[in-house]
Amino acid sequence: MKTLANCNAVDFLTQTNKIRKAVAKWLTDTDIMNIRKHLPPAPALKEGMEQDEVDKVMAEHQKALQAQSKQNMMDMLDAVLDEHPMETLEILGMVCFLEPKEIEKVRGIELLNAGMDALTDPEVLRFFTSLVSVSRTITSMQSAK
Repeated sequence: MKTLANCNAVDFLTQTNKIRKAVAKWLTDTDIMNIRKHLPPAPALKEGMEQDEVDKVMAEHQKALQAQSKQNMMDMLDAVLDEHPMETLEILGMVCFLEPKEIEKVRGIELLNAGMDALTDPEVLRFFTSLVSVSRTITSMQSAK
């Protein structure tokens, strides 16, 4: 199956730009960026607390953070798999150069495996990581103005 990991240079550039646009919409539709920001309330530290009390409060907060992280992951999976499965499949299909109408003809596990193989390819991963870095740099420069 043709993927980002094994396509030619022109196909790679044009397809990654299509994916960039689709992912921007997908992030908005699924609300993933906000879901991942959900945090438990900050710990209530009071002036004059003994160190062992502070340690206990902080340990409880750490447990709450871990529980919230797990819940956030479940909420994100619900958003991408239950609430927006077609949009998620469309992006996976794009990684494998499949049009939306072709996606239904492919076994789910085949699409998932090919997509994940492409997205975890070191060169593809490095490309997307560098795009994120450039995007952050541009955003920081624009914010500084």
